[in-house]
Amino acid sequence: MGDRGGSEVTSPDFFVSYTGKDSAWAEWIAWTLNATGYRVVIQAWDFGPGSNFVDEMHRALSSTRMAVVLSTDYLASRFASAEWQAAWRNDPLGRGRKLVVFRVEDCDPPGLLGPIAAVDLFGVEQETARDRVVAAAHFPPGPPDAEPVFPGARPAVGPAVGAGVGVGVAPVFPPDLPVMGGVPARLAHFVGRDALLDQLHARLAAAGSVAVTAVAGMGGVGKTALVVEYIHRYAQLFDRVGWVPAEQPELIGGFLAGLAPVVGLSAETEPAVVVAAWARLPRSLLVFDNADDPDAIRAIKGVRP
Repeated sequence: MGDRGGSEVTSPDFFVSYTGKDSAWAEWIAWTLNATGYRVVIQAWDFGPGSNFVDEMHRALSSTRMAVVLSTDYLASRFASAEWQAAWRNDPLGRGRKLVVFRVEDCDPPGLLGPIAAVDLFGVEQETARDRVVAAAHFPPGPPDAEPVFPGARPAVGPAVGAGVGVGVAPVFPPDLPVMGGVPARLAHFVGRDALLDQLHARLAAAGSVAVTAVAGMGGVGKTALVVEYIHRYAQLFDRVGWVPAEQPELIGGFLAGLAPVVGLSAETEPAVVVAAWARLPRSLLVFDNADDPDAIRAIKGVRP
């Protein structure tokens, strides 16, 4: 990994490109690459206090290769786009494997990223993800060093074990994110309002297996941003999260139809049945955003005031 003291590091093997939301994934990938023997530069470890960010980034982009931590937030970031495009320009045909893309959630890379074969790290056990990172980093490709696992064997399934987070301690393997149905992207610079987030979490946690709560306030004060931040901050608590834009009551049924497959129902299912299914399934959160008319929500059978 890079020198945290600011001394010169020449020709690092990898620069890890990511957004703040995916920092846990970025550090885990960087640690895995470093443990395999690669020299890695990552902002979280190598851009220390007092350093010149522009100079550090310029040096980092001179790395031999770039590891991209791909997510919907990454695709929406202008800064991230500039980073991967710099690597792409140096190897537009991919012959030098300059750009190694690791998908950490289900998203479709557009444009010039589309043809690059991505490596999926989500939805698998930690050892499988580690093996994929190591295999993707190995260049030139060739036969594996060890005999492949016999396909007919039953895989051993066990919990992922992490040793904590911090310099010198292996980062915890990031857990799976919940299935997100229409949830807006997380704000890149959400600050403050921790007390409100704590209150919202306490209200939901104290309400039992089925909780109905409201976030009230004047328009424009950031209620939507608060709930979006809550969803992403507490994502590990949920298996599925649904988002229903409710400012136009006549459209609520259509949005619920779109969320029906998330709970195993067809899009033709009645809205009341969809809502009831969300309520029955544990670790589920259904958000009605901008619901200015509470009666429109109460009218859907299964939603309690």
